[in-house]
Amino acid sequence: MPPKKKGGPLPKEKTDLLLSWIEQGAVWPENIILLPRKAEEGPGANESLTVAEIHKMILAKLEAKTESEMKPYTNTISGTQITYAMLPIPSGEYTMGSPANEPGRQPDEGPQHK
Repeated sequence: MPPKKKGGPLPKEKTDLLLSWIEQGAVWPENIILLPRKAEEGPGANESLTVAEIHKMILAKLEAKTESEMKPYTNTISGTQITYAMLPIPSGEYTMGSPANEPGRQPDEGPQHK
């Protein structure tokens, strides 16, 4: 979830002011210039660096540091009756998907973009 904004939503008088400005044609002040942000400056511009940083934060907050310390975890999604469980998976090498020699296996063509 995105972080909560400080101060919450705009007060009604400010949203009314914005609405009035839009209804009047939303004339933009001459001395204000918006510059487009370059793609490399935007969120997700360096996905591998972002993933590495998230992984580093997760590892820093881990309570269980070894396999023997890992325990099953269950939780209920707030506001629902939906419960889920997570189980520790032993470390090692794993192959995603079915084995290459499995009958009827289709070759992996990577993510499909439409």
